[in-house]
Amino acid sequence: MLVKPLAKKKLWNLVSQDDEKAWPTENAITAVLENEGAKISRAIWDGTWTSEQFADAFKKIDAERNPINYVAFRKGTVIPTGQSSAAASGHRNTWRIGYSIPEIRNGYFGRAPEAPGRNCVGMGSKATDIEVSSIEASTTALRWSC
Repeated sequence: MLVKPLAKKKLWNLVSQDDEKAWPTENAITAVLENEGAKISRAIWDGTWTSEQFADAFKKIDAERNPINYVAFRKGTVIPTGQSSAAASGHRNTWRIGYSIPEIRNGYFGRAPEAPGRNCVGMGSKATDIEVSSIEASTTALRWSC
């Protein structure tokens, strides 16, 4: 499988359980990485959390110091009330929330002093100052690779 080499990388994967394509795809990718011996930290977060709650959750998963972190937003927590859940709404709203979490954006791009040596590249088609990988462009989750 094409993703096997990623087992030796540092990754931060963020997906929503509301994303009908990315959620099962990322689960399958993560299973392959795990079978290749990768150490993976996992968590389920709530897309409606405050910035303080996201910061605490980030610190908790980052403290495990595994090279791969896989976080899923709990189903029903990324799509704003009143917005349709049709089409790619779960996908787009994952980006809306994910890129608003400074600990992920800064810590995993190597810009935060508390994350020395991370210097990661973010991947996903919403990235503006970030390199997009052809591997990641074929999936629909946010992924940062170091």
